[in-house]
Amino acid sequence: MSIKLRSDPAVTGPADVDRLASGYCSAWNEPDPKLRLRRLKAIWHDEATFDTAAVHVLGLREMDAHIGAFWAGRYGWRFVVVDVTAHGRHLHLTWKLVDPTGRERLAGH
Repeated sequence: MSIKLRSDPAVTGPADVDRLASGYCSAWNEPDPKLRLRRLKAIWHDEATFDTAAVHVLGLREMDAHIGAFWAGRYGWRFVVVDVTAHGRHLHLTWKLVDPTGRERLAGH
């Protein structure tokens, strides 16, 4: 998965990358749509993109809709970020998806 962020002078080092990755994971793991949108707004911008082999998402509203659609029927599941690398304006995340029992169900990057 690749996340492309807009140029932002506030993203200058490892602490900023950690803040973005943590906020991103927090937004994905938030079941309440209003709280999820609030969390996304703190880290996501209208020019930001999310890309996997299966999907391209552009902007805040599309990302919120994408997360909401993904979670339909998966209450209690959560994403765990395993590793983050930054390359310019791109973040690459290695992650795993765990079910409510803590069992890993899917992993990717």
